[in-house]
Amino acid sequence: CRECGGFDVIGSREELEGKAAEGWQTFQGHSPHRPWIDEVQIACSHCGRPASRIADVGNPWLDAGIVAYSTVGYWTDRSYWKRWIPADLILECFPGQFRHWFYSLLTMSTMMEGLCPFKTLVGHASVRDEKGEEMHKSKGNAIWFDDAIDQTGADVIRWLFFEHELASHVNFSFHTARQLRGKFINTLWNCYAFYANYARLAAFAPAGDSEPRIADSKPGAADSEPRTVGSESAAALVQWHRDFDRWLISRLQLLIQKCRHSFDDFDIRNACRAITAFTEDLSNWYIRHNRRRFWKIKEEAQSTGEFETLHCCLSVLVRLLAPLIPFLAEEMYQNLERTWDPQAPESVHLTPYPIADMSLVDDPLVAEMDAVMALSRAALSIRQDAGIKTRQPLPTLSVYSADKGNRAAVQRFREMLMEDLNVKKLEIVTPEAGKPAGGSYPPGPVEEGIHAASWRDGYILLDTRLTEDLVLEGLMREFLRKVQVLRKKLGLQIEDRIRLRYRTTSEQLRKVMNRYQGHLSQELLCVDWKENLQLEGGNAVRINGEEIITGISKAG
Repeated sequence: CRECGGFDVIGSREELEGKAAEGWQTFQGHSPHRPWIDEVQIACSHCGRPASRIADVGNPWLDAGIVAYSTVGYWTDRSYWKRWIPADLILECFPGQFRHWFYSLLTMSTMMEGLCPFKTLVGHASVRDEKGEEMHKSKGNAIWFDDAIDQTGADVIRWLFFEHELASHVNFSFHTARQLRGKFINTLWNCYAFYANYARLAAFAPAGDSEPRIADSKPGAADSEPRTVGSESAAALVQWHRDFDRWLISRLQLLIQKCRHSFDDFDIRNACRAITAFTEDLSNWYIRHNRRRFWKIKEEAQSTGEFETLHCCLSVLVRLLAPLIPFLAEEMYQNLERTWDPQAPESVHLTPYPIADMSLVDDPLVAEMDAVMALSRAALSIRQDAGIKTRQPLPTLSVYSADKGNRAAVQRFREMLMEDLNVKKLEIVTPEAGKPAGGSYPPGPVEEGIHAASWRDGYILLDTRLTEDLVLEGLMREFLRKVQVLRKKLGLQIEDRIRLRYRTTSEQLRKVMNRYQGHLSQELLCVDWKENLQLEGGNAVRINGEEIITGISKAG
């Protein structure tokens, strides 16, 4: 009322109609907004004179700011309200909410009860186009969510958002999503597929234990005869297999701990990065170095420690991933658990989130493996800089370090490193040998055929000078890899035996085929191997510029 300053609050359309002195006919049938609502006047309840609507309107964020009180029974059941406030989490887009909802929530609750109405506030930036510009339909750069899901899959987009820095905008494109799928998602699936394929061939069923029986591994036919690398013995082979299993289980417990801490801190990105690093090491370190342990025929009596270790890791991994990529985790869980145990929970989402068992963590072993992995990366960087493929055997790797722990790590995994780096000899040089142990050589060539790289507190020297025998073995490894690719292209299963015919005019390749016939036959599951100078058709395989024609067929 402009006369006495009194005001009335109208609670409903019906109340407004009952109090309207004029203008109701103009307003009727419209929403309560300008200009129609301004036509209505009522009689002031204080002085009876005409009262008009106040032109200023309260911001709707003021209404949103009171939800910590209006929606949880503050006025009706204060004890119930105290159970739920402060809320555990608010998760909202930061740019649009900071000056509005977050502010009004905090201000009003401070006024009402002198407390913050939430414990944790997580604000994130926006999704924009691949150039970093805001998406708008009128601009033509909008990507509809349903279209993105159809092209990339929901889990890929979920992971893309989760692993992104919250404070930065996500510049979304289908190319970015495909890269992510090709990197993390495919690596994860390949680890799972590797286990599924070889567990099927070995007729392996998990024991149902919560952890693998690593200590039960016994040196048997499987451990003593998978291959011969350098001077390794069966006992050394068995030991580093066991060490590898213990290392993986240690890493798994540390991953569980990291994920739980990250979820507790509402820091999903840290969990994603830890899972990505673990999956990469699972694929390119554990599986790569233990692949031959899984190449078993189910009739053979062999230990199953490697299967138990890998199953344990994958089973835990899918439960860690379930809140993040629920569909892929469910698909993997059903085959990992439900196919052999009908009593297992019906869904991965009905299983408990993993809890770390820190008694399984071997900290010295984890530290030693870190040193070994750093050494491997340094040696492989030398090969890359020198343009020498990993499949080409080299004569000697010399490791220099003043640190006893680093030298012990190399000694513990000497045979594995020789296989990994494809060297015939690995020597560990101590300071007592009269040679400098640390930092004496810059990276790169030291002399003709000798290359250096830094490693931890020391350095390594890699001899890249090739003899004829080393060259032939390198050609054999190239041929082996390309024929393995051909097997896949022909649709052969990993357990299928083959017949192989070949012809070549290269004397060097013919020498390779004659020298390594037994080894190649074993690796390729070839039961019938012959040279055929009249071979027609077949697949041309080029190795170092020379050609060999191969004919491959499945053996009956």
